Amino acid sequence: MVAEGVFTTGRTTSYCSVTEVEQLLAGYDLSDELGPEALRDRISGLLAASREAVERYAGRDFMWHEREEVWLDGSGTERLMLGEAGVRPPALVHTVTVGEEELAEEEWAAYPQLGMLRLTSKARLRVFAAGVLNVGVVVSWGFEAVPEAVRIAQAKLTAAEILGAAGGEAGEVTATRIGDYAVTYGRDGRYATAVCRLCSEAKEALASYRVMRLRAV
Repeated sequence: MVAEGVFTTGRTTSYCSVTEVEQLLAGYDLSDELGPEALRDRISGLLAASREAVERYAGRDFMWHEREEVWLDGSGTERLMLGEAGVRPPALVHTVTVGEEELAEEEWAAYPQLGMLRLTSKARLRVFAAGVLNVGVVVSWGFEAVPEAVRIAQAKLTAAEILGAAGGEAGEVTATRIGDYAVTYGRDGRYATAVCRLCSEAKEALASYRVMRLRAV
């Protein structure tokens, strides 16, 4: 299922549109480097990489996941936090399995706003036994529409790439980073300040969506 607000360009799915990137670049004269059509082609070619950079930095994607099976580490308590596996925001928990045994619906309760599962007084178990990937949850979660901040962050990161290349390599060539994604530019190039600002603003926009995990699920 492709969420509303996710744009498809060729074979690539992007959170932002080419037009949104063009709007960010409207204040810069790029006519010496790129004509209108060449600029659109260049933006389209960068969307896959900038989307991947957004997801790597955030530790998650921003799609809608319908009835996805997720395995979590048992907490050793009566509660289990889905957010620790990157399930944010959870919308609906369908089933819960501990080990190889599916729990009856009356044995657990879900609190979507808190991203939490809790065993009820009717549960046969007192706690989710501590373990590695021993609790399975089938859950529908994510975003039906991509948050505006995420769209803007990807657009800014893409615009930074364009300006980094268009600014020339005046002075030492350096890079600014968002996670492990680097945008290179000339330290004394025309758009060096703009490149740094756009990357910084993209990182700031994604900060509240970032999921910090010790392991991948």
